[in-house]
Parts: sequence; C-alpha cells; structure tokens
Amino acid sequence: MKTQRALRAAGLYCGVIGAVAFAVFILIFGKDWTHRYRYLNYLMPLPVLSLLVAKKFPLSGGLSLMATGIGAAIFDVLFSPGYPGQVAGRGLGYTLFFVAMPLVTSGFSYLVLWWKFR
Repeated sequence: MKTQRALRAAGLYCGVIGAVAFAVFILIFGKDWTHRYRYLNYLMPLPVLSLLVAKKFPLSGGLSLMATGIGAAIFDVLFSPGYPGQVAGRGLGYTLFFVAMPLVTSGFSYLVLWWKFR
C-alpha cells in the first residue's frame, strides 16, 4: 500500500512539472514570427487530461503521458520556430530535460503502478 501511494505521488508530481513545462514549450512555439504553430495552443491541456485519466486508468493514462513526452521531443527535433536562436528557453536540451523526461517518468510510474497492482 505504501508503494502504491508513493508511485501515485511520484507520477502526479512529475506529471504536474511536465504539464507546466509542456505549456511553456507550446507558448515558445507560439512566439514564432510567422504564426505557423498557433494550432498547438489546443494541445496545452493534454498532459493535465492524461493525468486525470491516469488516476482512474493507469495503463491508458501512463501510455498517453509517455506519448506526449516523446511527441514533444520529436516535434522539437522536426520543427523549429522562425528564429530559433532568438527565442529564450528554446532548444532540444530544454525539451528533453524539462518536458519529455518528467512526462515519460510520470507515465512510466503509472505503468509500473498498473503492472504491479493489477
């Protein structure tokens, strides 16, 4: 029971950190001078919704959190804002360390929770 609570708490805390960093990531891409990535604003609630799903269904929520983190890293590699050197906080290191790693860690925590306590 203690392990289950610890896994839920770790998943929640890492997920909240990743959700905030994901929102900053989306806002950075929204600062593109050509406004090519305005549609990304609709993805901002995705990590929060995944965390809500993970509370009830750890398997699907964990997979969704992991997919969001990996998708953000892939998106950062494939696309870039108009002037990448002039946007503060923009870079693959930021995306991997502050966005992808907490979301993947949170998703992994929920997957372990599902696997261990089913």
